[in-house]
Amino acid sequence: MRFFGPRSNRTQIFLEVGVTNGTAIVYTVPADKLLYLIEASLHLTSVNPATGLAEVSVRNAADEHVRDLCSIDIGSNPPFVPTDHFEPAYFVEVPAGYDIVVTSSAASLAAEGDIFGFLVKA
Repeated sequence: MRFFGPRSNRTQIFLEVGVTNGTAIVYTVPADKLLYLIEASLHLTSVNPATGLAEVSVRNAADEHVRDLCSIDIGSNPPFVPTDHFEPAYFVEVPAGYDIVVTSSAASLAAEGDIFGFLVKA
C-alpha cells in the first residue's frame, strides 16, 4: 500500500470550508495523486431558524455524488447545534479528480466541513 513507507512520500491535508445554502469544494484530488481520507467532520454554525440538510460527501470527476461522509438533517428550532463525525476503521481512498464537498440546503443553515488525510502519488 502506498500510504506506508517514508513520510516524505506523502503530504498531510487538513482543510475546512463553510457554506450556506449551496455547495463548496473542500478539496479536489490532483491528477496522479490519491487521497487517503482519515476523517471528516461536519458542524453547523447557524440554524436560526432552519429546516434542511447539511452534509460532507465525495463527488466523482463528473460531479456525481458517490459517498456520504457526514450528514445532519435538521428540523425547525433545534434545541442545540448538532455535529457529525466520520472516522472509518480503515481510511478511504479518494482518487484523482474527485472532490470532497460540503453542502447546505437552506439559506439559514450555515455548515462547515473539515477533512484530514494524506496525499500520495497514485
